[in-house]
Amino acid sequence: MFPPFTDRQRVVTRFAPSPTGFITLGNYRTALFSYLFALKHQGVFLLRIEDTDLERSQESFTQQLMIDLEENGLFFDREQVVYQSQRTMIYEQYYQELIQKEKVYPCYCHPDELALERKLQLAQGIPPRYSGRCRQLSAAERQLKEASGEKPVLRFFVGHDKIAFDDVILGQKEFLAQDIGDFIIKKTDGQATFFFCNAIDDAITGVTHILRGDDHLTNTPRQLLILKSLNLPIPAYGHFPLILGFDHKPLSKRTGSRSIKDLLGAGYLPAALNNYLARLGHHLISTELFSLQQLAEHFDFSAIASGPAHFDQTQLDYWQKQAFAQITEQEKDEILAPYREQITAIDKFWPLVHPNLTRADELPLWIERLHEPKLTFFIQEMMAHGWLSDHLIIAGDSWGKPWPVLLSALKEQGLKGKNLFMPLRLLMTGLEDGPPLEALYEYVAQDMMKQRLQGAIDAFKTL
Repeated sequence: MFPPFTDRQRVVTRFAPSPTGFITLGNYRTALFSYLFALKHQGVFLLRIEDTDLERSQESFTQQLMIDLEENGLFFDREQVVYQSQRTMIYEQYYQELIQKEKVYPCYCHPDELALERKLQLAQGIPPRYSGRCRQLSAAERQLKEASGEKPVLRFFVGHDKIAFDDVILGQKEFLAQDIGDFIIKKTDGQATFFFCNAIDDAITGVTHILRGDDHLTNTPRQLLILKSLNLPIPAYGHFPLILGFDHKPLSKRTGSRSIKDLLGAGYLPAALNNYLARLGHHLISTELFSLQQLAEHFDFSAIASGPAHFDQTQLDYWQKQAFAQITEQEKDEILAPYREQITAIDKFWPLVHPNLTRADELPLWIERLHEPKLTFFIQEMMAHGWLSDHLIIAGDSWGKPWPVLLSALKEQGLKGKNLFMPLRLLMTGLEDGPPLEALYEYVAQDMMKQRLQGAIDAFKTL
């Protein structure tokens, strides 16, 4: 049994992404859970960049994921960010210690040999794992292979023990070492594998709790073996189910996965993303829009669902609407800043359209609807409500007079109820719902509406 290292005074969590692309919803939820747990316990949240994949890792991705985390309120100390590509000498020290303890050995097996071995094991119904053939090589045999130019990997000798640990989310977990097989901790190019550098860095940076998706569950026994062999502190591990799409398969672009960069760029607010993802696979009774501090106070391992969470765009949009309804004055000013010259009266425009906005990128459409004379008209819809060009002419003659006067003039033509109000809404917004009609009427410019009405009259003439 591997007891977690719990005698430290503070909680330390980490987020350890690979900078090979933009951070996705699933990756961000991992970061969020780790951040909330640390915040709940007045702990520390660390960022580690796992950039040992030198071909695919890009600094631009690293910088963007830092921006994404900070924009969403997940702050970390940039001075303490760890880059694994810069820690080769540290890992080498631990390789040497394992070599001295005879816990590892060089393996010269060619990938084709390993692929054939794996194929035969699968055909026999045996769990595929390395047979350990290079473990038996003598010193002379190893020298001969290296003299011929063969470059070995370094494999960890697993042994035959049972590996058990208490997952803080899933409970007791047990693995048989014989089902794991000796695994690689150092590649032929000298780079550390995920199993190794991940475990080493967690230990020496003081991480106390590792929260991650259950796709990493089978990595944990390997990392526990490494830490135990090196007498390094063992953190508590917690694995939660992944996010699935509507097709019950891992979330993908086709089923709704988008990068945090894209979502923020599309106008989704940090509060919306945090409130949605903090509840995705983690039950909260309250439906109130929470701050990060409040989300942290309610974060509980026992509230994490045992089954996979399913991404729901409708729920994300619900939280976006709640968040947008509560934006601050500063956020409002930032949203409106690029459009000030296009808006007639911001003090009147914002209260009018704000309740009908979900995202900032919807704002240009409302600016167009309330300020552009050449709005697309829905003549067929207006005709369905009994409107003809004569009604438009009457509306044009009365437009600009008090609202009751306009309504009275149209009612005298037999229009009432929906047949009266829906065409007026279409004329003013091009939509079938939106702000209160009288408030719209008071806002839209008379000259602009005169042009719009004339455009509608001309459209009737083409029928």
